Amino acid sequence: MSLPFELTTLPPQALNILRYMGRLNLEHADADTIMGGTGLSERSFSKGIKRLVTKNYMSMDSARIYHLTQKGSNAISDIDTYDAETGGVFAMGQTNDTFEYDLCVIVPPGTYYVNEPGTLMLGLEPTDTPLSDEVHLIVRLDCSGGDVSHREFTASISPDFPVVVAEFDIIPDGTAGAFRLRVEAFQSIRMDELEEVGGMYFDIPLGQALPRPQAMHAYIDIVE
Repeated sequence: MSLPFELTTLPPQALNILRYMGRLNLEHADADTIMGGTGLSERSFSKGIKRLVTKNYMSMDSARIYHLTQKGSNAISDIDTYDAETGGVFAMGQTNDTFEYDLCVIVPPGTYYVNEPGTLMLGLEPTDTPLSDEVHLIVRLDCSGGDVSHREFTASISPDFPVVVAEFDIIPDGTAGAFRLRVEAFQSIRMDELEEVGGMYFDIPLGQALPRPQAMHAYIDIVE
C-alpha cells in the first residue's frame, strides 16, 4: 500500500512523532517527552511539530501540551498499516522534499468603504531553507461581501527568486458588515492535477479604521 498523499508531504520528523504517539498510545505529551521518546533534536522536533499543528494532526494548548486530533489518530492508523506492509521504508520516488513557505496577506491601515477599492499585498517567502529548483503555484482568491481585482495569481518560485510579492484590490459591495477574503494555494504535483497546499480566510471590517497594518499568515508546504 502507499500512504495517503498528504502524509507523504510531511517531513520524516513529523511522521516519527506520529509513530511515537501511536506506539505508546499517547493522546497528549509535552515537547520534552516527545523529543526524549523520538530522539529528535529541538530543531528537528520544531520542524516536525509545526507541520503537524499546521495540518491539524495535532493541536497545542495554553500549557504547550500537544494533543492528537482525530485526523492525527487516523494518520497513525494509516502509518501503522503502511509500516506493517513495508517495514516503514518509503519506496524510491514515493516521497517528496517539502519546503515550508509563509503565505502572507497584508492589509494596510485605513478605513474600507462600500464600492471603494482598497489595495492589499500578497507575499510568499520561505520560512527556512529555500527551494533548490523552480516550482509553480496557483494562488486563488475568493470572497463574500464584495469582489477582488484578481481571482488567480500564478507564482513562480526558484532559488534565484525565492520570494513572490503581488498586489490586488478588494471592492466591498456592502452586503455584509465585513469583507471575507479566502486565499488558497495550489501546486501541480502529479499528472497535472492541482493539489491544495494550504490557505486561509479572514474578515476585513467595513467603516472601521484600522490603526495599523494587519498581517495574515498561513504556512504552506511546497513539494519539490
